[in-house]
Amino acid sequence: MLHAVNHGGDSDSTGAICGSLLGTALGAAAIDQDLVEGLEGRAIISQVADDLHDVFGLGQPPPAQRCPAGQEEDSYE
Repeated sequence: MLHAVNHGGDSDSTGAICGSLLGTALGAAAIDQDLVEGLEGRAIISQVADDLHDVFGLGQPPPAQRCPAGQEEDSYE
């Protein structure tokens, strides 16, 4: 992961792709707890991840109160 984000060039995109692949392979438990605790937007990120798992992993839609049909706003609550 360090090599992905510390090289010259488009390292933010490389880091995002690398982090996504590592997260998929290793799960959230592989992230150091001190990094997780300091993550800005942690609750929203966790909720989005859970919803994506429900939709694409289990075939269940997320609760309607968070994702009403036709919602046009950029917010995710």
